[in-house]
Amino acid sequence: MERPITINLGERTVHGMASLEDKLYLLSDSVSILRAENPHDCFGKIDTPEIKSPISIVSCNKTSRLYIYDKGNACIWKVSVPDNRVTRWLNKVKEPCAMSVTHNGEVLMTAQSEDTNHPVTVEIYNQNAILTECVELPKDIQSLQYIYKIASGDYVGLGEQKLYKFRADGSIVCQRDIPKCQESGNCVRRLEVSPYHIFLISTSDSLFCRGSKVSQISFDLAVESDVLKGSNDKCSFFGLCYVKDTKTLAALELEQLQVKKGATPERKGLLTVYAVL
Repeated sequence: MERPITINLGERTVHGMASLEDKLYLLSDSVSILRAENPHDCFGKIDTPEIKSPISIVSCNKTSRLYIYDKGNACIWKVSVPDNRVTRWLNKVKEPCAMSVTHNGEVLMTAQSEDTNHPVTVEIYNQNAILTECVELPKDIQSLQYIYKIASGDYVGLGEQKLYKFRADGSIVCQRDIPKCQESGNCVRRLEVSPYHIFLISTSDSLFCRGSKVSQISFDLAVESDVLKGSNDKCSFFGLCYVKDTKTLAALELEQLQVKKGATPERKGLLTVYAVL
């Protein structure tokens, strides 16, 4: 990879990131708009006072929309681009909620059921927030933290300890165990799927652990290679976003700052942009 470009985000709390055409959208108490190309300067902001507790953001290139999951209001908000109008799109969204958008503009969401025979389903909504299909997953899949639909029509999902690939009817094509981090034993995992790659973040839930990394996995879940590591020993990845227009991978990092003994640890957000295939 070429030498990455790093932008200091300061002390703002960033909950997620999405790309739409040639722009990056960073979700905090508002949505900051950055250029996806160098110098990646911030040139706009979308105010979201109606959003109580933003958790995640995804984008739809077909409809030029952003979707934001609001845990506090138990709903999904729609942001229309370029007028940046914010409207409530879907109500009564249950937690936990994994969300993504397909190439044809459908919104995928996971739903947890009390029925132990079918604990997880994938709900498919059209652009008008109408539920068009539910895919029941095998009962041994107790939860999914992330869900994506890939070009083959299959789905890729990240569970507690496994990475899954399953068909449109919910049957499993293949699965892969995810080993624990040797450095900490307990890791937080995050997933990003581009048209060409599966990227898996592994980072400790400890503030002081070393060894945050991003691995690249093939679509048959058979090949893995480490492609990124934190900018330094104090950095941990906590978000990824593939930018199709520039073929770059934008990574959100959290850097642990040096503080005096007994003081509350301080953090600094970084946005690092890497060139990928």
